[in-house]
Amino acid sequence: MRRLILAASLTATAVAFPTSTVQWQPVRALQMASGHLSAGSSLSRTTSHWLVLADDELHLGQFPIDSSASGEWVPLLPDAALPAEPKARKLAKPDLESAVLDPGGWWLAFGSGSAPNRCRGVCAPVDGEGRLQSAKLLTFDLTPLYASLQQHYPLLNIEGAALVGDGSRLRMAQRGNGVGGINALIDLDWTQALARARTGQAWTPELVLSQRRVELPTWDGRVALTLTDLAALPEAMRADGACLFAAAAEDTLDPIQDGPTLGSVVGVLHADGSVGRCWRVLPAMKLEGLWAAPPEPGSSAWLQVWGVNDPDDPSQTSTLWRAELPADAP
Repeated sequence: MRRLILAASLTATAVAFPTSTVQWQPVRALQMASGHLSAGSSLSRTTSHWLVLADDELHLGQFPIDSSASGEWVPLLPDAALPAEPKARKLAKPDLESAVLDPGGWWLAFGSGSAPNRCRGVCAPVDGEGRLQSAKLLTFDLTPLYASLQQHYPLLNIEGAALVGDGSRLRMAQRGNGVGGINALIDLDWTQALARARTGQAWTPELVLSQRRVELPTWDGRVALTLTDLAALPEAMRADGACLFAAAAEDTLDPIQDGPTLGSVVGVLHADGSVGRCWRVLPAMKLEGLWAAPPEPGSSAWLQVWGVNDPDDPSQTSTLWRAELPADAP
């Protein structure tokens, strides 16, 4: 059995609050053919579509990349319809907060683990046209893995995921919101994890390769920044195991209740959990989903990134945003 490793010795010195800013531009409102997507939590890109998770839905939002056409709902879980009343809906939702798209065409999403009903994963292939094949979707149980992680993180709240390095590791982000919360990175054996998901088998502690805490600054010295997503860097930039991260300053006492968000940052996380350069996100928002790609030909940028925000208000529509990170990034 693999031993869980909490690399406390690798705890990084807290970085200073970023003074550099990056302006994000709206790409599209996440309008559906019926209604809208209001709690964007994760973002993946296929050859033809954006796949957007909403943490208060049982469905995925699927949006064409090269069109402003409305999105379509793709069912993910067979549960009964969620209550419309906001407090009841929050208690009942599966809280799918993070997702990854494997180069082999498998898309996986993960519940946050912040409550017993939030410990499921879903797995489905993407077809040759870049659409999720919901008819072939499988669910798998994350409870054994999450129960083990909760020994280290009592306020467990998995909110980000990315494939890192040569693609053999799945990195998950533990969001340290709430009193005593801990930001951390947890690496899993992706080959074994994917094999289990594709056959509907539960994920267990033996998948864990390593863990380490992440120290982030506070916003204006008042509200802690906490991880809200991870994104894989383009293949040519992955040699040292780094990834991109988003973090938000949400004033809340626990990982379940929402609070006012002062703003977000985006930046680089190295394999040891240390923070590279990071930027404040403008306009201020709660940035959750994140996706990165090489810059456009001829651009002086280091990286182009997309993100989705979560307004924490079911009456408001989430937005797909885009930005360019400057070329002097590490």
